[in-house]
Amino acid sequence: MKRMITAALALVLTLGMGVTAMAASVTKTVNVQNVGVSISSAVDKDGNAVQGTTIADASEAVKAEAFAQATSYMNTFMSTSVDILATKEVSLAGVSASNPVTITFNVEGVAAGNTIVVLHKSSTRGWEVMSNVSVGNGTVAVTFTDLSPVAFLRPAATAPAYAPVQEIHPPEYYEQLKAMYGGNTAETAAAPVVSPKTAEDNGIAGLVFGAALCAAAAVVVSRKKTA
Repeated sequence: MKRMITAALALVLTLGMGVTAMAASVTKTVNVQNVGVSISSAVDKDGNAVQGTTIADASEAVKAEAFAQATSYMNTFMSTSVDILATKEVSLAGVSASNPVTITFNVEGVAAGNTIVVLHKSSTRGWEVMSNVSVGNGTVAVTFTDLSPVAFLRPAATAPAYAPVQEIHPPEYYEQLKAMYGGNTAETAAAPVVSPKTAEDNGIAGLVFGAALCAAAAVVVSRKKTA
């Protein structure tokens, strides 16, 4: 009988560790900030200043497209939430693959060392992630071969925080631990396990609780038989 009880308790502990190991899935969001963005400078491939670049707030339809693209990018490549700093319509005639232009934007709140992802809607390729982005204090420089809507993304400064939830066990759980260790309470003196709480662990937690109660019942029956 003691072997059966020990096996039952081992099963309870194994299932309990499974519940503890189930970490909360990270909830990520795309947050629209709409910070101030202006053009600092525009130069051609030879470094000569280019005139005539304009910037304006993008239409609601374009912002919706940028939001969808940002969400897709975040879900594919990012482990945290993402801020859309701004979505702008940028225009300049004559920009092409043979005549690229590098535009330096003043972007409010950006600092050197920030990770800034620039999404651009090409007139021929559709939405794309720009690869040649340089970030400074308050500036973002990007080289374009055509111009159209541009969205500036930045991973959130911190990932969403999850408050740990203390797992509560019935008194019988600790009694069984004592029995397993021959009445030595040193192993049961530690604080209850703390782990992230998820909606998915409810079923397993119930199973663990039920198994613990069954094991406790088995102990009670065993004690009565041996009394």
